[in-house]
Amino acid sequence: MEDSSILGFSIDIGETPRDPCARLSARECTILRLMGHGLPNKTIARQLNIAPETVKSHAKSIFWKLTVRNRAAAVYRAAALGLI
Repeated sequence: MEDSSILGFSIDIGETPRDPCARLSARECTILRLMGHGLPNKTIARQLNIAPETVKSHAKSIFWKLTVRNRAAAVYRAAALGLI
């Protein structure tokens, strides 16, 4: 947490990560790494013991957080950011 002093008042501005990878949950990071290995949703779901629909939901969240539109772009961005 950061403190910013404005006119003598201390304001806790909290953590504001500008890095998109800092906003990914641990599960999203795991799914993103598995996507990076080229695994389809059904295989990822089996490996993580979750429903394929849950993988799809996490994938949509990953796309939004990385500001991309699809898996290929997410994997490319993740590689560029050093996530995978």
